[in-house]
Amino acid sequence: MSKGKIWAMVEIFAIGILLILLIFFAKRKIDDHQFAKEQAQWKSVVQTEIAQVDWKANRDQMAIEQVEKIREKYPAVIGIIEIPGTDILFPIVQGEDNEFYLHHDKEGNKHPFGEIFLDRANNPNFMDQNSVIYGHNIRQAKTLFNGLLQYENQEFYETHKEINVYTLDGFKGYEIVSAFHAKPEEPYRETQFENIFAYKDFQNKYMDFSMVKTNGQTINNVENRKMLTLSTCFTKTVRMVVQGVERIEE
Repeated sequence: MSKGKIWAMVEIFAIGILLILLIFFAKRKIDDHQFAKEQAQWKSVVQTEIAQVDWKANRDQMAIEQVEKIREKYPAVIGIIEIPGTDILFPIVQGEDNEFYLHHDKEGNKHPFGEIFLDRANNPNFMDQNSVIYGHNIRQAKTLFNGLLQYENQEFYETHKEINVYTLDGFKGYEIVSAFHAKPEEPYRETQFENIFAYKDFQNKYMDFSMVKTNGQTINNVENRKMLTLSTCFTKTVRMVVQGVERIEE
């Protein structure tokens, strides 16, 4: 085969690869745009000021109503998560395993972004000692749990300390007590503990891990409060984790 034919084949191959990359890039942009559009529509129907309501009973009822309204169209939804002042306001689903909603949306359709989902081992009433929620870090579209990466910054933490969760049992409020990087095998996803001492050790361990200085060590009776753990990918081998303890009304 002549050199001319070889170079022609190389050029054809290179053009083919380039076309594939362009198609992939275009599809990803379309996915990003469509997802952003769907989320904007969804967020437009969610009331986001429940935490400001004076009476706890009213907050609980409003939270329940919000979740029930979403479940009319999306029965897989078991709650809503909100971090005030950020773009994190998403439905929470729960599957029979921790794989399905990595690659499917709340309607059960395949989707590269997946959904925000509760660990299969948790009770959807968020009454376990530690409830664990997962979500992809979608860097290009800066959506889902991409915003958790900002908790590497002390200044950001200082103005975004709270997490709100709306459930079918009512309103759950949490104060962030740690933000850290972890290996996938790190046991930060434990949901129940043998005794109060093991639970307290768990809390203290990850508050000590925190990249930012939080109020965790000064909150009274932390070990008597439920925890919430948010987990996303930082890299392929490292997770970004944000943990909170329930806020107690004095």
